[in-house]
Amino acid sequence: VAKGYQRLTTPVLSPDKKTFVATAWKKEGSFAQAKFSSALLVHEFSVGQTVRVQRGENYIFNNIIWSPNSRKFAYAQKQPRGGTEYDFGLWTYDIKTKKFDEIYTAGKPVYWSPEGRYLLFALTLKNKSAIWIHDFKENKNKKLVSGIKDNIIYWGYK
Repeated sequence: VAKGYQRLTTPVLSPDKKTFVATAWKKEGSFAQAKFSSALLVHEFSVGQTVRVQRGENYIFNNIIWSPNSRKFAYAQKQPRGGTEYDFGLWTYDIKTKKFDEIYTAGKPVYWSPEGRYLLFALTLKNKSAIWIHDFKENKNKKLVSGIKDNIIYWGYK
């Protein structure tokens, strides 16, 4: 586990098997007054190094998925807004440029297209679920279908 963190969760291996990303957690204070911190960690096997790429008090990172070329990963982020309120976001992180991009202000990643140009993501707003697609080339989002009951979707392969 990374220095100062007590638990490592959701390790996800890149398709090229050279890197993994995981979430690390630590708790500070007593149970009733506890504050949780988490971090996104990227570990590159070739250099044997783990790097914290984003960190925030009370942030929660989940639904981590890699692009087919292992250059980016997408994830859902829950961040504190104040009190018991939270904001949600769908983000990507580019391993080479070390750049974060917010794809949408809510949602969770579902699947990358096989060539890596598109990212399907599920979004629930006002109790209505929909599947959206993000086009990285055009840097645009488009709603594909709404009114679905679950978010189980797969790319079709020939």
